[in-house]
Amino acid sequence: MDFLDYLTEQLGCAYLSDLHYISITPEQVETILALPNEPFGLEDYRMAIDYLTGRCPVFSTKDEARRVLVQAFLRHGHR
Repeated sequence: MDFLDYLTEQLGCAYLSDLHYISITPEQVETILALPNEPFGLEDYRMAIDYLTGRCPVFSTKDEARRVLVQAFLRHGHR
């Protein structure tokens, strides 16, 4: 399973494209922040954030990547 599919499942979305439209709950924020370190790498996070925002973010740790991912969801949830 790739990372975007994993996120789709973990956040309770029916379709991958739903990730573009959800407004995440505090519980989902906690889910994202608690994502396991394995099997996904930094490049998986970059691709997911690029998919959500159209931008390639810069970060150097998975903790930082998870925070950037939360911010990406929070930003597009307030459109």
